[in-house]
Amino acid sequence: MPSLQFSRSMGRIHTSFMVVPTFIIVAVLFVLITGYFFSWVPLLLSGLFFKLTSTGVDFDCDRDRFRQYTNYGGLWKRGEWKPLPHYPYITVLHRKLKSKFNSQYVLSHDDDIVWKVCYDVCLLSKTHRHKVPAMRLKSEEEALKEARKLAKLLDKDLTKYAPKISEATAKKKRKSRLK
Repeated sequence: MPSLQFSRSMGRIHTSFMVVPTFIIVAVLFVLITGYFFSWVPLLLSGLFFKLTSTGVDFDCDRDRFRQYTNYGGLWKRGEWKPLPHYPYITVLHRKLKSKFNSQYVLSHDDDIVWKVCYDVCLLSKTHRHKVPAMRLKSEEEALKEARKLAKLLDKDLTKYAPKISEATAKKKRKSRLK
């Protein structure tokens, strides 16, 4: 039987827009201080390194484990391996990601916040309290299709997200409703 190992990328890590002006200022100061025309090359290479940094999940079905990783500049992956049996379920979660630009105008106008809707295919623990995002997709249909594929590959149950509420939490909710 062939080895079953595969990887799912969650995407690039994006930094704040304030990094760009800071990068330009540092680059200009470096050129002015050193006097070298090609002194911007190390800054450019470090910027590319961070731009190419991404996250994702690796699955190793032969050893029944997975890891969430960060891929640094496309050169190496880093992440701790965890056992797959602790996550018997797979689900699709609806997410709203908030994005806003750093400016004085936006600080005074909440209308400029951009909401992006996406769907995460996640591994779930038995109690549904621990979630591990395996992939992020733009449409619900595509996410459900990928979740079915992943459930079949990993021999997991596809389920609806429904975390069990502890007795202490239920008690707090009852108290707050009485007020």
